[in-house]
Amino acid sequence: MTMTPYIGTKRIQARPMTRGEYNKYRGWECPADENPADDGYLVEYLDGGQKNHPDHAGYVSWSPASVFLSAYQAQPSIVEHSADDIVTEGMIEARGLNARRVSLDELHGSIKSVEIIRHRIESGSVLRFPILTMDNGFTVTGRPSVSVSAENDNDDVGVKVAIQNAVFELWPFVGFRVVEARHNESN
Repeated sequence: MTMTPYIGTKRIQARPMTRGEYNKYRGWECPADENPADDGYLVEYLDGGQKNHPDHAGYVSWSPASVFLSAYQAQPSIVEHSADDIVTEGMIEARGLNARRVSLDELHGSIKSVEIIRHRIESGSVLRFPILTMDNGFTVTGRPSVSVSAENDNDDVGVKVAIQNAVFELWPFVGFRVVEARHNESN
């Protein structure tokens, strides 16, 4: 039988759970030929599959830890103020520039979710593509981050740089909101 190779992407939620814990969670007996102590993850698929458990909105299954960790990486949920942003904010405050503007809290507060798409390239480094979804549903992307040497590739650093790139692109959109609101108030 010939099989065709595929590469897929799925939006999921997961938490660590042994095979035995998963079977108990589902109300099943662990099969005799399976080890209930196997490390793994309870996985809930958010973008496909029919609901199959009353405590979940999506389809749930179990994945062995090695399979799960080779396919998935946690998505960041918090966007941090960059050091440059904090220095700039201090300069603005020190100069008494207190007219209406976009604050860091307003900028970051407009971000509903952060998604990082990872793509491993031939060199062994990983391209990290940032996608920010704003509170109104609009999405903003930034330049991807990548290390020039696979030996220096670090997911935490790469994700932080990718998010900073996307936040830089977000400023004009939040600024537009401020100017549009001022325009609407004056008319």
